[in-house]
Amino acid sequence: MATILIVDDHVLNRELLMMALEDDGHRLLEASDGLQALKLVMTERPDLVITDILMPRMDGYEFVSRLRADAGIAATPVIFYTATYRESEASVMAQSCGVRWTLAKPSDPETIQSTVREALGQPTASHVPTVAAPDEPASRFAGMESQLAASARELKTSTEMLESLMQRGDQSAPEFAELARMVKRLSASTAMLQAMSLRLTTLIEMGIELSGERDPARLIVAGSRLAQNIAVARYAVVGLFGAQPDRLEYFATSGLDTQTEQRLGVPSAPTAGVLGTLLEDRVSHREQGLSGNPADLGLPAEHPPVKSFLGAPIATRERSYGWLYVADKLGADAFSDLDERIVATIADQLAVCYENLVQESEAQETHLKLARELSERIRQGEDLRRFRSAMDAVDDAIFICDQDAGMVVDANPAACVLVGLAREVLLGTSIAADAEGASASELLLQLVDPEGDQQFEATGPDGTGMRLDVRRTSWRGNDGRLLMIIARRQSA
Repeated sequence: MATILIVDDHVLNRELLMMALEDDGHRLLEASDGLQALKLVMTERPDLVITDILMPRMDGYEFVSRLRADAGIAATPVIFYTATYRESEASVMAQSCGVRWTLAKPSDPETIQSTVREALGQPTASHVPTVAAPDEPASRFAGMESQLAASARELKTSTEMLESLMQRGDQSAPEFAELARMVKRLSASTAMLQAMSLRLTTLIEMGIELSGERDPARLIVAGSRLAQNIAVARYAVVGLFGAQPDRLEYFATSGLDTQTEQRLGVPSAPTAGVLGTLLEDRVSHREQGLSGNPADLGLPAEHPPVKSFLGAPIATRERSYGWLYVADKLGADAFSDLDERIVATIADQLAVCYENLVQESEAQETHLKLARELSERIRQGEDLRRFRSAMDAVDDAIFICDQDAGMVVDANPAACVLVGLAREVLLGTSIAADAEGASASELLLQLVDPEGDQQFEATGPDGTGMRLDVRRTSWRGNDGRLLMIIARRQSA
């Protein structure tokens, strides 16, 4: 029986490994990150460690590097357990820190058991019962994946045939060195094709998932995790602007521990340094060989160290919305051209998704505004109908005048009788004297004049005299300045 430590920040991944290994009678330990795993290795001295690569607080690469640096535990065998599209990077990292084995995530139980036995130095069983892997949902891109896989298999088969011919051939022949270089390049191309095909399908799948997200906060969390995952970076950061061009509305990180996240907070200068360069140039940007000091990139002092940097603007043709960047390539000194294309693609996906959400929000706000305006107009119309009914029912003459337009816009029947004009004539009548000092109604001019007495003698349209009591009220409505005149005819 062996003691095996399983390190992964996802509980489900740990459970799957434990289920695959529990029948072999091993003592199984768990850790959720490299820091916790390092402490367990020091105290429990496991016979084997199976570890994920991308984890918070301390990733798998740093964990293994520290393990190898301690003479007491340096010989502990390690298996890297990582997503299939990171397999090529995992192999490079494995070689650089003395890890002989890698497991693709997910792997079937038979492959897991066989790899563990080999790592423990145990004989591989001549016959291992086949365990059926659970059915997985069919990929949307099964045809493309099959074609890419077939091409990769053909390249691999051709490489193996060439290697076999080389082993049987004359290694002293002058053509041998050139053939060896060709085989090496072909082998590297095979690995690159496999990695690119897996990353491509993952990107497309994730793009579809991102497009279905309706919450901007969850959108950028998913985007940061995707970028960190596929670019194999220590951490990733995403920031999106809102109405104010120098203030972040949404901010998310992936790969940073809680303490570092809290210390960093939401950047108060999101357009400074390299971040401003991303927004201004609107093209991706890479840096390598950095000292680790975030000030070298114009980042705040509380920002975590940066050794290598890859950033891309989150922008469409019409507008810039923010930026996305990953830092510290795991297992390498710099991010590659492929990493740059991947991060730029993720940033483009985020830009389109966020722009759709912004436009949808603006459309909803416009709809709500129109609905409110319609409701207000309906209410005002109802109020106006009630007011007109009240106007028509009273004996006082009531005029509603538009002071900006200088005309009567409404009047009740009593007003029409007072000035001797039909309603269709009175509406639109000027409330100001014309060039000759006359108007359609001299009496109307007297009623409008704010300097006139509240009570005064007037001559009616039939030439008879009368005494009027006048009240004037002005206010500003939605359509301009309005004046209401109420005239009451005094009894003799």
